[in-house]
Amino acid sequence: MSVAYDPRKSELAKIHVGKAKLALEGDSYRAIVKRISGGRTETAKDLTEAERHALLDHFAELGFKPQAKPSGFARHADPRPQARKLKALWWALWMLGEVRDPSDGAMVSYVQSTTGIAVLRWNSTADLHRAIDCLKAWCKRIGYEAKPFHATLETPGEGQYEPVLIEAQWDRIKKLGATKAGIHADLGAWLDREGFHVAAPQFLDREDAQEVVKRLGKWLRRVTRGHPQEDADG
Repeated sequence: MSVAYDPRKSELAKIHVGKAKLALEGDSYRAIVKRISGGRTETAKDLTEAERHALLDHFAELGFKPQAKPSGFARHADPRPQARKLKALWWALWMLGEVRDPSDGAMVSYVQSTTGIAVLRWNSTADLHRAIDCLKAWCKRIGYEAKPFHATLETPGEGQYEPVLIEAQWDRIKKLGATKAGIHADLGAWLDREGFHVAAPQFLDREDAQEVVKRLGKWLRRVTRGHPQEDADG
């Protein structure tokens, strides 16, 4: 049975480590906690979520640095569904030629610019939702709305995000002037020429759809870097 992630327990453990590393003794430590809480408490376990974050930020200002691979506080390890959604949106923006670095580290840096918190799992659920909304707005500005394709009885792709992303990729390629005129500007013709032999992306199976996303993402990254040739490296 999996154990649910408890941010409060993790943050309190981090505070304990920071207190020890900084050699903060009784009165000094209690004075800091009291100031952070506005005089309400001298004990970390009674701090609110925002106050725990503020205390950890203060520890960082005092020179406390987490271990490179701390067991409970990895910058990118966060099992919450909101973190998975962030990663999916960041990856989609990479495939749309917008994001230059698809790594989790780059994504966490973006989240930090939005929430002010440097470690993903230190963010509250509300913080993550705010970052998700920012990424959704970014996607929308370039013509992509992250939602699954709604299939008919004839199209088996329901529940898959790839068909909608592929359409957005193709529209973006056309808007950037990277396609040739006529039949070459048609997505169905391109799919057929690439060997997938379907009229539209919703007819692709999951594996082929993911491959199409990768190929178009490579092309888009070339376009946004000033090299519109489809067959150039991405």
